[in-house]
Amino acid sequence: PGSPVGAKQGSAIAIHTGTLTLSHFLMPLFVAPGGRDGIPAGAFVAGSRRAPPFFTRFCGIGLTLAASVWAAPERAADWVSQASTVEFPDLFEGPEKTLSLKFSAEEIDAGSLRAIPQAKWEAVLVHARCEILSAIESGMPKVSHWGIVPANTGSPGLTGYLLSESSLFLSDTTLTLKTCGRTTPLAALEPILDIVVPEWRSKSVEGYLKYASFMRLGYMRPDEQLEPHTSWEQEVGHMDKYFSGEAVVLGSKATSLQHVYVASYLADGEETDAVSFQVALTDLDTDESMLRYGGGASGRGAQLDPAPLATAWPALHNGSHADASFDERFFDPIGYSSNALAGGYYTTVHITPQPGCSYLSVETSAPLRGDAREQFVQGALSLGGAGTLAVTEVAIGQPGLQSTAPDIPGYELRRSSQSLSRAFAVGHYHFEREAATSVPWSTTPSPLLQNTTLPEKLVARLAAQSAKRRETNNMRREQPQPGEVDAFPEHQSACGVEHPRL
Repeated sequence: PGSPVGAKQGSAIAIHTGTLTLSHFLMPLFVAPGGRDGIPAGAFVAGSRRAPPFFTRFCGIGLTLAASVWAAPERAADWVSQASTVEFPDLFEGPEKTLSLKFSAEEIDAGSLRAIPQAKWEAVLVHARCEILSAIESGMPKVSHWGIVPANTGSPGLTGYLLSESSLFLSDTTLTLKTCGRTTPLAALEPILDIVVPEWRSKSVEGYLKYASFMRLGYMRPDEQLEPHTSWEQEVGHMDKYFSGEAVVLGSKATSLQHVYVASYLADGEETDAVSFQVALTDLDTDESMLRYGGGASGRGAQLDPAPLATAWPALHNGSHADASFDERFFDPIGYSSNALAGGYYTTVHITPQPGCSYLSVETSAPLRGDAREQFVQGALSLGGAGTLAVTEVAIGQPGLQSTAPDIPGYELRRSSQSLSRAFAVGHYHFEREAATSVPWSTTPSPLLQNTTLPEKLVARLAAQSAKRRETNNMRREQPQPGEVDAFPEHQSACGVEHPRL
């Protein structure tokens, strides 16, 4: 979501249709891949994208005509704006990298991570190539020796920062930094240690830390990542400079991969509340996602539903946590991010809606048991339909996870893998939409699009592209890939090497 200054370089194409600008919806269907690419600071503008030849020809003759067919006269006012230029970068890497650290309370220099001034976190995030946009809180942080917050006995609350690339969450003792694009959260690891435990170099790790973890899905373009994120081996090596942990890779390159590193210094029998449940949707129904999450805060989607996470909250959490606070943002020209805090738990959503690299993730730190897992997935799907979804559950210092994958109506479980150890448990499950419901996205618009009609020729073109994509994916699954492992049975530990995401 969003495109900071200098995100990409290269040729670009701009679309002008007189008083009617289609750059917020029609252009991305053809030019598409775009989104955020982090730098420490700067206003949000667009990246760039080279237009394919067919699109250049299409623009030259038919774009204005398509506009008149697309938008009915009575709805034309919704699409009218001043002639403008919108450029999109080649691709945005939506899947997030997540670094989590839990410190010993007595070793935190400020008394609480939440008591550390925002300016200090902003300086740390420069190393991760992202910046703070806004913040919300639940509860009150403990008192700091800097005297910046009132005295308090402490609370289970959180501070949630919405970033230019995803989110940062702080409890009194735990930090979770979740970033996407070409950000470098591991480059911020040492600066984090410096402000939390200034004397960490002279201490043993187990003296100031309870655990450290790093996880991510497979990169779409690993060759475009920056150090220390150019490969899983490099990321593990960087974590090993500071900690002693275990690294596993679950899934397969034909479906999806989840990479997990955990270093635990918990005492025997010591438990934590460290859990994560994440749903990652890909191959989005992009007629819906582009309308709902394209165009920025002034786009039609933002006008239809200016608070998608708040709207989806009852579906995600069964109406619980009625006292949740929300921080939601539409990025210009494209994308959406949001945080929600309820007591000591967070839920966060990040969406890159355009074809070619469409991605939607929803994660919560709230423990989900039984039917709550299935409900959370259904709530994620209410934010946008998708052809594929991956569910990842992680528990550190917990008795374990549920032993089966969640049951998702309309989706078939294609691959299931788990890894269990004394320090942590992780399950990764990949689903694909069943053939009976896997119709081309261009012919099954969301209820939000009931009055938005696509030209027949455009529908046919998009349907053909969707069918070809599904045929290619089916062939890929039927033909074993070099180095691919068969589907993992339940409870089997999965450990492997780096596979670029297909």
